[in-house]
Amino acid sequence: MKNLTNYLWVATMDSFLHRTIAGNFENIISTYENEAIILYSNSAIQNAKFTLDDNFISFCVCKSGANSSSISSIEAKINKNLKYVVTIGGGSVMDLGKHIASSHGLFHVCIPSALTTNAYSTNKVAIKNDIHKHTLDSKLPDQIIFDSTLIATAGKLNLYGLVDILSIHTALHDWELASIQKNELIDINIYERSKSLLEEAIKLEKIDVLDENDQELLMTLFKLIGESGQITNAYGNGRPESGSEHILARTIEEIGGYVHGESVAISIILMSIIQDNLDTRVLRLLKNTGALNKINEMSFRSVIVESLVKTKPRLDRYSVFNEIKKFDRLGSELTYNKALEKIIQCDNDYLVLKDDCLDPVISIQSA
Repeated sequence: MKNLTNYLWVATMDSFLHRTIAGNFENIISTYENEAIILYSNSAIQNAKFTLDDNFISFCVCKSGANSSSISSIEAKINKNLKYVVTIGGGSVMDLGKHIASSHGLFHVCIPSALTTNAYSTNKVAIKNDIHKHTLDSKLPDQIIFDSTLIATAGKLNLYGLVDILSIHTALHDWELASIQKNELIDINIYERSKSLLEEAIKLEKIDVLDENDQELLMTLFKLIGESGQITNAYGNGRPESGSEHILARTIEEIGGYVHGESVAISIILMSIIQDNLDTRVLRLLKNTGALNKINEMSFRSVIVESLVKTKPRLDRYSVFNEIKKFDRLGSELTYNKALEKIIQCDNDYLVLKDDCLDPVISIQSA
């Protein structure tokens, strides 16, 4: 086992990296027999070809995810001999583990099975109650296991984690807009830290093909995605990384059931167009992640257009959505067409966008 602080970049991630070791997760969790409850997703266990034995109390987190029902079922299994919560899976599994560990004073061993979320480095959890998700405080995982072999089984899904870093591009623009229109205070240190993280991620745009099996790339993604979580911890909420693109993405996910990376990726492009803020480096990297592979599907297009029409501004987070008079269906179709045009254009390595090449098709209220 290796401590990742020895060779992963960035001084601002001490809290998250000092908790991280690299190694085979099976060898590590075997030391917790008879003292741990394991929360897992079926896909993670199956991909790892790992069999749980009777020395562990376990709970499978099914598609219902992190909700109050799952919490009740897990708590019914907890006894006085348990000292550890071990999570093997993605965001919902990790959120449940963080919540249970925080509520019951247990040591949380977090084993991400994919790099699709920064849940392993945040002190917040998203818990669904009935039909609504609520964000709650929690503690960070006490130990994070970086098992590159396990993570590699997620394939191209690991690249989707980059999308939530690239959303900084539109989120910071929304933050600037809120500062101008609503006098919202911008934390300069957090703003610059977020911008630096975005620029660090954009460097990956120079790689023609992102190989999801490349060990060095997986480590880089682990570091970058982890830093994004540390930024939200430092600021207290997701404002530096989550703006109009996430507001739209949430509607897309509710209407169409698309995965987070896909919904946020197309939302970044659409909101960049409305903001007159398109960056071809961001666009090309989004395309290289594979998160835009469904853009030519009519069903996907239909969901996006409907989502643009139905999405409303978020009351507690001013964004470009507050500036838009109304997305009608025609305007939504035109905006989607503009996005397709820009995605096609980004294939040209020598494309240079001129200042006047973007013409937002939705009317904006005057300040």
